[in-house]
Amino acid sequence: VQAYLDAHNNIRDTHNVAPLAWSNSLAYAQTWANRCVMQHSGGSLRPSSENLAWGPPGFKPINAVSLWNSEKSK
Repeated sequence: VQAYLDAHNNIRDTHNVAPLAWSNSLAYAQTWANRCVMQHSGGSLRPSSENLAWGPPGFKPINAVSLWNSEKSK
């Protein structure tokens, strides 16, 4: 990874652009996110819930909250 960063940063430097740096924390977060699925966990997390929402471009926070609220009767 460092060799790629070095090569990339050499080019960025010729354009007076700040260098990039590797983040182990972000890499871990991405690995975690790649395993996530868009479904409730269930099991030991109940009766608590997870706030999951998915929508098209322009989907507004009020739409997500309304979806969550509609689940309370399920």
